[in-house]
Amino acid sequence: MGASDRGLLDLTLHARVRDLDAVVDSLGLNKFVLAGLDLGAPVAVAYSVAPKAAVSHLVLISPWATGTDMFAIPEARRAMSSVPSAEQDWNVFAHVLASIVTGFDDPKLRALLVDIVKRGVSPQGLADYYEASEKMDVEDLLSRITVPTLVIHESGFPFGSFPLCRDVAAKVDGAQLVVDLRIAASSSLEGSHQPTPTSFPRLARSSRPRTVSTSRAVGRNNIS
Repeated sequence: MGASDRGLLDLTLHARVRDLDAVVDSLGLNKFVLAGLDLGAPVAVAYSVAPKAAVSHLVLISPWATGTDMFAIPEARRAMSSVPSAEQDWNVFAHVLASIVTGFDDPKLRALLVDIVKRGVSPQGLADYYEASEKMDVEDLLSRITVPTLVIHESGFPFGSFPLCRDVAAKVDGAQLVVDLRIAASSSLEGSHQPTPTSFPRLARSSRPRTVSTSRAVGRNNIS
């Protein structure tokens, strides 16, 4: 998926990590903060534990450990099952998907996403991409992450899941889990607490993720 090539055949996790590695090499990056959103999160996880990875900090936004768990989310399952088979329906689908992702309230961003989807992938390509994504599993890699890690649950993201974010954070040593106050107040967080946010590079190692509110964390967690 991407404007560089609309007809990729290898959509496996290994291929996606290889693509990311090629971009990093091309840019000549030595140390950098790597962020992965949703379908990009497992790629970021796999890349961060690679032998030559130069990741200094890892940010996982609406992540998940296995594709089967992610596509069990009703909204994700509906998106996967509604991919059209014909090009003539592609424009409508692209608009609907972009509207859902942007929450129907950002016309400029929606138009940009529609253009990205239509240029970057075909209907069959997206169906294949979703199918390959459902097979991805990075659960065994999470315990191998050694860089400071921030896990963010975005409550407004339709394909996100607080339990899946929490599970990812629990498996990464010393990870910090950031949620908004509504989620923290209404969800059962057995054994968790609300600490004062600390700077991201200095996160204390612990067996449980720490939970803070988005409103407090955004202004005070320094990722540089």
